[in-house]
Amino acid sequence: MDTSPFFNILFSLRQLSNRQLRSLSLHVQKRLEKDELNQAMETRTQRLDHCLFCNCPKIIRWGFSGDLQRYRCQKCGKTFNELTKTPFARLRAREKLLNYADCMVTGATLRAAAKTCEMALSTSFRWRHRLLTMPEVHKASQLGGIVEADETFFRESFKGKRRITSRKPRHHGRANKGEKIPLIPVLVLLDRYEQEADFVLENNTIDEIHPCMHKRLTKGSVLCTDGSLVYLAIAKEEAVLHKRILSDNPARTIEDGTFHIQTLNNYVSRLKGWIRRFHGVGTAYLSNYLAWWRFIAQHKAGKRQKWLDEALSF
Repeated sequence: MDTSPFFNILFSLRQLSNRQLRSLSLHVQKRLEKDELNQAMETRTQRLDHCLFCNCPKIIRWGFSGDLQRYRCQKCGKTFNELTKTPFARLRAREKLLNYADCMVTGATLRAAAKTCEMALSTSFRWRHRLLTMPEVHKASQLGGIVEADETFFRESFKGKRRITSRKPRHHGRANKGEKIPLIPVLVLLDRYEQEADFVLENNTIDEIHPCMHKRLTKGSVLCTDGSLVYLAIAKEEAVLHKRILSDNPARTIEDGTFHIQTLNNYVSRLKGWIRRFHGVGTAYLSNYLAWWRFIAQHKAGKRQKWLDEALSF
């Protein structure tokens, strides 16, 4: 590799003005971000060994569209690129993806993300839910060891809807006189390995809770719950040991120094504290926000790159 151009640039730096240095820094940053995004896309390209429509392995290169390589299936004849069937398909201004991923990692509001990435508020909204598409389905399929289970509740909200036909509009989110705001139950399952799964329910009944837990608890697991009788039947059906933690008895909130639901209570407390910044979440998008928090809680480092990998996975 010829290093002379590199040293020529370094030597030229002392001759640049502050304005020129800032401009150069901006161009370098854009180049680095583009390379980071290309790296994530190249990883997907290496796994792209079949048609994304019919799964046929016979695919050939089929020119370029913009800066993306296209492929054609020899069986069904359809063409696609490495972003097809991902949240980034047909996305414009892809150079802003990394900045927007940073906003997602920090939990920025729609307006803050729109300002940071210099985009319209409506674009910020669409990008948020595009990036939440894949993490929403990546919840733990298996939970083992000591598994804690409980329901938490969120207020029903039609935030974002232009017309509400089922009830009168509420002013400032408060209930109308003589009205109670319905609560949406959310089942949360969490083991001590920080594997988590959550489900938005219509009612917290055994008919809705059991399908969410069926075959999700590994053999030999211990299910820790509160005093709800729903989990008694579920534990028996799933053939796992069940520990009921009776909150009305302080002496039994922790059994044998091991069995409790405090880890889950702490997880839910942090979830609700984080979600409070959005001043209410539309019930239609609640599962997306649960997935968003799950991602932040599980990935301690390299979050931006990990988010891109999640969105590009298939």
